[in-house]
Amino acid sequence: MNSNNKAMHGLQRAAIFALVFHALGLVVALLGIRFGTAVFPTEQRMAFVASSFWGWRAAWGIWFLAALTFVWFLAVVEKAWVATGVCARLSVVVGVSAASSDILFDTIQIVVLPPVAARGGDPGQFLLLAHVASAGGIIVANGLYAIAVALMTWSLRPRLNAIQRWLGWAVLATGMMLTVAGLFSDPHLPEYFAGPAIGTYMLWVVAMAWGEPCGIAGNQ
Repeated sequence: MNSNNKAMHGLQRAAIFALVFHALGLVVALLGIRFGTAVFPTEQRMAFVASSFWGWRAAWGIWFLAALTFVWFLAVVEKAWVATGVCARLSVVVGVSAASSDILFDTIQIVVLPPVAARGGDPGQFLLLAHVASAGGIIVANGLYAIAVALMTWSLRPRLNAIQRWLGWAVLATGMMLTVAGLFSDPHLPEYFAGPAIGTYMLWVVAMAWGEPCGIAGNQ
């Protein structure tokens, strides 16, 4: 197996992990996490967060791991596609920043919120922490994820086919829509945009992992 084939096999392996954990994340978000969000009354949210290990803590743990797979996949894209230049390097830096912030906010969801919810009493502290963790994940981390993909797409643009380029820009567009949705007070808005944002990212992963690099690397 030559070095290029080995790199592509490594890329496909990273892609499988990214796809699995992001797909699982969507499932647990719908069947578990949703019941602890602002879509439901505060008392109901607090009871769910305090008592549901699998529906809340374990579910957020899946998104914690999904953040790691994002960085892994992006780094292997840079290696397998031989991405060069400032935008390629900046893409990985932004991706690491996105995952780091996401892991921080996921940790608040997993470690901090459940005991606060379990104490009951005044819900003010719970609501504040929940809002910070949710907004941080949706606005900060998600926005950085979208920018990281866009930077890699820009770096590789001379070597990508139309579908790969379109999906790269679609990740940016849907990711920014989700980020903007997080700025509004309607808790339903992130639900509407999360599926398209994660879905386009997963399609981009497939396109990048099972598409062959050709030509010379972008150097922008």
